[in-house]
Amino acid sequence: MKEAIYAGSFDPWSFGHQFVLESALRIFDRVHVLAAVNPAKHGEFDSLTRTRAIAHSIDSIENWWKRTPPFFLGQNVIIAATSGLVVDYARENNILHLIRGLRSTSDFESEFNLYFSNRAIHSSIQTWCIMCPPELLHCSSTFVRSVVGQPNIDFVGTSFLNQAILLKSGRAIAHTLDIIQALSVHRFDRQPADLTSQTINTALQTIFLLINREVKNNINLTNQLEIEIENFITENGERIKALLQSRQYPESDVHKLWALLISAISNVPPNIHSQSETANKSDEKNNEIAKNWIEKISQSLGKTEIPLFSVNHVHNILKDAPL
Repeated sequence: MKEAIYAGSFDPWSFGHQFVLESALRIFDRVHVLAAVNPAKHGEFDSLTRTRAIAHSIDSIENWWKRTPPFFLGQNVIIAATSGLVVDYARENNILHLIRGLRSTSDFESEFNLYFSNRAIHSSIQTWCIMCPPELLHCSSTFVRSVVGQPNIDFVGTSFLNQAILLKSGRAIAHTLDIIQALSVHRFDRQPADLTSQTINTALQTIFLLINREVKNNINLTNQLEIEIENFITENGERIKALLQSRQYPESDVHKLWALLISAISNVPPNIHSQSETANKSDEKNNEIAKNWIEKISQSLGKTEIPLFSVNHVHNILKDAPL
């Protein structure tokens, strides 16, 4: 098996990093994504958070916060961290290939110098450089950190979970949106339509900022939705992945995710209905709040000509169907 290491600070992991990894996997059988320490950079994320966030960005239909690295994503990706030299990790794991991403001539100069430094320590190590596509030339971790949370920014270049960590807001909303995005992109890959992954990301980015602005620092919301999304992944994650592998779209699961999200932000526990008159009035009020949130979110999807979810279907789930 031909293995390589893709090391970096990944603070945070960006769409540019994802492109390099996907390109490397076309050449190598297995890639070790190594969250390393760069003494010249002051990191926003600690190494454990970075490994978990990287794993989430690659596979959001898991709860990596319940696990300890190294993470094995299938047979071909390992995510680990090191506080030492990358070449030492390579030697310990009998790996002779390093992957690097290039965006500019300044990147080339620094990588050129790093190549000779690594060779001086480990004479058998070889470096492979992958050129960044034009649309991602600007998509560095620095760019991500500078635009995250800013209004009127359509392209942030990282997962919603990474944005939530940078904004110090709850992970649960971001995690839910990341799963919705992954499944929605899959839907329109399978069913060609007038929607692109960028259009979907733009629409969900608008919703992410809308929700964070309205419910920021709501501890009850964070706790409720974290429990719900963890239960959803535990109960449905493997089945959903099997559907995706067989090229099927889990439509009912996407509707449930939207219902979980709207239920949490409108503070309506799904399917909890008391027979008392007071409780029934409370249910009616909460259902009205939920309905308003459905409408608000669906309006934020205005750039998508084809709906990402059925308003009526989600509303019916909130009222009747067990989650």
